[in-house]
Amino acid sequence: MKILKTVLLTIFITAIAVVALLYWIGSKGQKSAAPSGGGITPPTEEKVKLSNTLKDDELGFSIAYPADWEYTRSNAWTVVFSGKQGTEAYYSTVNVQSIASKQAGGKYGTTEEAIEDLKQQFLTDPQAKIIEEGTSTLTKADGTKYEGRYLIVTYLLEGKQLTKQDQRIFPRKDGLGFYAWAYTSPEDQYDKYFPIAKSMLEAINLSK
Repeated sequence: MKILKTVLLTIFITAIAVVALLYWIGSKGQKSAAPSGGGITPPTEEKVKLSNTLKDDELGFSIAYPADWEYTRSNAWTVVFSGKQGTEAYYSTVNVQSIASKQAGGKYGTTEEAIEDLKQQFLTDPQAKIIEEGTSTLTKADGTKYEGRYLIVTYLLEGKQLTKQDQRIFPRKDGLGFYAWAYTSPEDQYDKYFPIAKSMLEAINLSK
């Protein structure tokens, strides 16, 4: 299971030429954004307390997360959140990435291109299964909407652990990049930690 922390979302990262970071600014206590449009929501929603906030000036975004979770910088443009090592929640992760667009020297011109590339990477593995895909909307507190795409997939990690991933990608308003958020978890605990992941998505603050 140790490899799960480092491999869960690197499939997408390795396909991306990252040239410029997105710049997002948020403040602790600001009213959260709300995602809508697509995605599978487990039948029981929980109210999740997100008492900690990460504001990363280098990555340029702020996001709230639970007090009993922690984060690591897996590389210069990616932050991975999870429960603490030694707990079950350690193997459920929320990943936040900055991705450059073609306009900024990156690989993708649209969210459709990015999601399709990710989909094709998964489909090279005959054990992977696309569960759902479509459009997704992220609405900020001021009413600004980010219209993006999502993909939900299951696959066998190292041929053993059935894993489920929800990847969402939203375009930056200035066209220079994308905001990428993903929740990945062993399938048998996906629903249990989904409310935390969803609350974190709602709590992210963007400025571009």
